[in-house]
Amino acid sequence: MVEHLLPKQKVAGSNPVSRFRNFMKIDLHLHTTASDGILSPRSVVKYAKLTGHDIISITDHDTVNGIEEAISEGKKLNIRIIPGVEISAYKGKQEFHILGYFFDRQNKDLLLIFEKMKFFREKRIKRILKNLDYFFNLKVDFVEMKKNLRVKNYGRPHIALMLLRQGVVENVQQAFDLYLDDNGPCNVPKYPFSTNAAVNVIHKAGGVAILAHPGIYIANNIENLNYFLEIGIDGLEVFHPMHNKELTMKYIEFAREKDLIITGGSDYHGYLNEDFFSLNIALTEKEIYKLENMSKDLCSKEKI
Repeated sequence: MVEHLLPKQKVAGSNPVSRFRNFMKIDLHLHTTASDGILSPRSVVKYAKLTGHDIISITDHDTVNGIEEAISEGKKLNIRIIPGVEISAYKGKQEFHILGYFFDRQNKDLLLIFEKMKFFREKRIKRILKNLDYFFNLKVDFVEMKKNLRVKNYGRPHIALMLLRQGVVENVQQAFDLYLDDNGPCNVPKYPFSTNAAVNVIHKAGGVAILAHPGIYIANNIENLNYFLEIGIDGLEVFHPMHNKELTMKYIEFAREKDLIITGGSDYHGYLNEDFFSLNIALTEKEIYKLENMSKDLCSKEKI
C-alpha cells in the first residue's frame, strides 16, 4: 500500500556506539498502519534496521494488532521488538496517553476494551465527517477513506490525509489546525476511558504503565505529575521530540527523585514527523531491563 514511502536511509551499521550494550539505539514509541501510522509494522521494523536501531516498541493507539507482524520481522532482522500500546484516556475533560509495555497481549480485559474503543472510534469518525460536511461543505466519504488508506484503526489523521489528497489543506497539521483539533469545530470526544482505568488494565495484564509525552499535556505542572503517582504510574516518557532540553531535564530529575522508569521515543507516524525516527534517544539497556523486570514483578503479584 504505502511501502514505497519507506524512507531511503543509509544503513547505520558503522555506528561505534551500537557495539556497546549500554549504548544501544532504542525507540519505544512507534506507530504503524495498525492505528494511525503510514507504514506497516513490517516496514517500520525494516526502517528501524536501516536507521541502526537495536530495540524498538510498536505502540499503536488502542490496539495490539501490529505487534505479531513486527515481532516476526524483528526476528529476521535481529531487532528486539517490545510489545507496546498507547491508550487514550481522560482525567476529567483533559486527555492523556498512557503507554503500556510487556503486557499479556491475549489478556481478555485489555482486548475487550480495545474492541469497545474500535467500535466507538468508527462511530466517532463518521460523526466528524458529518461535521465537516455540515459546517464547511467538505465531503470525505468513509467507504472511500477505507478503500484508499486500508488501515485497521481509523482516526483523525486519516481524515486529514484525505483532505490533503483532495487539496483542501497543504499538510496534515493544517487539517488539525483548521478542522480537527481537540477544540476544533468538527471534533468529537473520544471513548470515555479514565487514566486510572488505563493504568489498572495495563497492570492487570502484567504490563508497565508509562505516562506518554507529559510535556504536551502537563509541561511544568508538577501537581498533575503527582496525580499520576497516586494512580500508580510506573514511569515517564522523558525523551520525546516535543520536549525541549529544559523539560527533559526536569522530567529526568522528577523520575529519579520518585524512582520512576525513564523511557523515550520518536512518536513516529510518518506524515507529521518523518525525520524524528532517527532521533538520538538517550536510553540504555538498563532502562529496558528495569521495564521488563517490573513487568515480571507485576505478573507475580497478579497471580497471588
